Amino acid sequence: MPISFDIEVPRQGDWFKELQLTDIAGVPVDLTGHSLEWHARAIAGSGEVLGSATMAILEAGEGRIRARWHGPDFDGHGLPTEPVRIAHDLKDTYPDGTVDVPLRGQLIIYPEVSA
Repeated sequence: MPISFDIEVPRQGDWFKELQLTDIAGVPVDLTGHSLEWHARAIAGSGEVLGSATMAILEAGEGRIRARWHGPDFDGHGLPTEPVRIAHDLKDTYPDGTVDVPLRGQLIIYPEVSA
């Protein structure tokens, strides 16, 4: 069962975090040989990809990753003065082809005020 994880991204900025993927017991997931993709779509799980996080596996054996969502990637979606909600899901493909979705939720793209 994926964890629901909402992410707030400024429209003209970035959300940048280091995360650790663990199993239900809190043991790090060994990401050796895994392929990770983190996409945003208008409709959860299907449809056109509107944007993707830039990702890197930092320590495969410890399940540590770094991810960045770039707000300007979503400039064409919604009005620039209003928040926009877009579904996201992190897809983890294991070396044997098994696919897991450990994280999903909403990207909330917030407008920024300029003086």
